[in-house]
Amino acid sequence: MLDKIHKVSEIVAAFAIVGSLIFVGLQLGQNTQAVEAQEDDSAYASWFTLNQMVVSTPDFADILVRGQSGGLEVLSEAEKVRFSQYHYGYFTAWEQNYRTWIRDPEIWDVLWLRAMIDEAIKIDEGVNNKGSRELWAQSKKFYTHEFVAWVDQNSLEE
Repeated sequence: MLDKIHKVSEIVAAFAIVGSLIFVGLQLGQNTQAVEAQEDDSAYASWFTLNQMVVSTPDFADILVRGQSGGLEVLSEAEKVRFSQYHYGYFTAWEQNYRTWIRDPEIWDVLWLRAMIDEAIKIDEGVNNKGSRELWAQSKKFYTHEFVAWVDQNSLEE
């Protein structure tokens, strides 16, 4: 009788272990999705912050236009700092989006095609101008080699 109880308890314990492993696996999957969602949210927050800098501060919009068209030499030292910080944020937001897109093949294949039609225009406007090219050349060392190659290949035509 004890032998039967022992065998039944072993079977129950085995099912409990399997059940707990399934539960842990599900929790890990949900946690991964939550982390990825937070990364996506932070990417959008970065773009929002950058856009707010331009639209909420008329003097910065002027700095941006002058720096992009005339290069860094047309800006005062204080304006160069603002222009540079904007672009570092811009490049970082782009790299964050790039990593998100290559991480998820579905996003890469579907959203990439739709979004990049519009976004390629933005990165072209953001990098394919005199001042931005100057800053990009200086700041490449701060970004991954893959991202640098992607930007150089897709947006820096003179």
